[in-house]
Amino acid sequence: GGKTIFELYAEKDALSGTPVKVRGIVVKVNAGIMRKNWVHLRDGTGGMDSNDLTITTANLPKVGDTVIVEGDLHTDIDFGAGYAFSIIIEDGVITVKPDGIFQ
Repeated sequence: GGKTIFELYAEKDALSGTPVKVRGIVVKVNAGIMRKNWVHLRDGTGGMDSNDLTITTANLPKVGDTVIVEGDLHTDIDFGAGYAFSIIIEDGVITVKPDGIFQ
């Protein structure tokens, strides 16, 4: 179950403030920024402005990990200094799936 990253962008108004589940591959990790780890996830869906999902989390996956993320979707968040997000999952829980398995 869960949504694709493209579906999260397409349905962002309806999903804003609700719990979501998404799966994908970690493409970037920035640890310890503003007391959180910032993880970028892609799943092969979406276009230029709708293919990357940012998650803030206490978990610390590695680039290349296949993961399931669960958390509340937030929309139109602006942290200032150029860090604005159309969608973001804040305080998400990340589960790393071995060998890319999504079961």
